[in-house]
Amino acid sequence: MQQANEEIRYFSGPSMRSVLAEVRATFGKDALIHSQEQDHGRVRVAASGMPATRPSLVEAAQDAVPAPRQQQIETTDETNSIDTAQVLRPLGFDEDFLSRLPRSVRSLGDLGRGIAKELKLESVLPATGCFRFVGGPGTGKSSLVVNWAALHRRNHPSIPIHLVSTDCARLGGSAMLDRAGELLDIKVLHADATRLDETLQALPKEGLVLVDTRSDETLWYAAATNVLVAAVPYASGLPEDAQLESAGAIVLTHTDRARSFGRAFSDVARSKLTLLALGVSRDVPGGISRCSSDQLAEMALRGIEEF
Repeated sequence: MQQANEEIRYFSGPSMRSVLAEVRATFGKDALIHSQEQDHGRVRVAASGMPATRPSLVEAAQDAVPAPRQQQIETTDETNSIDTAQVLRPLGFDEDFLSRLPRSVRSLGDLGRGIAKELKLESVLPATGCFRFVGGPGTGKSSLVVNWAALHRRNHPSIPIHLVSTDCARLGGSAMLDRAGELLDIKVLHADATRLDETLQALPKEGLVLVDTRSDETLWYAAATNVLVAAVPYASGLPEDAQLESAGAIVLTHTDRARSFGRAFSDVARSKLTLLALGVSRDVPGGISRCSSDQLAEMALRGIEEF
């Protein structure tokens, strides 16, 4: 079997259409797309060359990307519409969620907007408040905290921020937070879980406080808004012991693994929790962003391409 060209290159631009055109100009129509991400209005694609004997993923992606709004032609012809259930059911969306969506839409953009309407979304990342992140090992809590801190530093330099770690006993448990504090010039506090409320109460009331926790901690502290962190590719929905009634919000991470994101979003809709942000499986910075209908449409596109 022929193998793909192992050279992976990264392309970025203001829209998926322009980036895919650049990928095609570099590798030809038979390029292999490895990943697609959208963050703060920029699209980023990882691609490599692929032998011509394989189907063209670039052409398929270009066909699926909605045209710019001023050029998009809306039609009532059902043959040109997207069957909502046919697209979303393989991505893990349950029947209850699908039943609340239109049976068909004209574009992936409309599909993303339909999904967004069924979720309680935070319009922007909060610039103030106290948030404690709780989740299992490997969900990306520390990366999430560091990315949020870096974003806050850039967008709100005048608003103070503190980072707190309760992972004090484990060797290297707070190393990532400590290093981020040095690089971003942010004070990092270490507090045993049993004294966390006392530590938080002593901090200034204004500004932003982000608390990274051990993987075995649960949602029970009162001084912070508890944020449940869950990875998209989980096997059986939100953890049964998640204590959702104690959570104020949820963040989904590893959302670039789009093939299984439907189950996660179905569970979020059922829980009625606020979806505070999304995280992706990549290094700092850039691994956190707010959830929008455009992002949901991009996730649907990635999921479709994986099948």
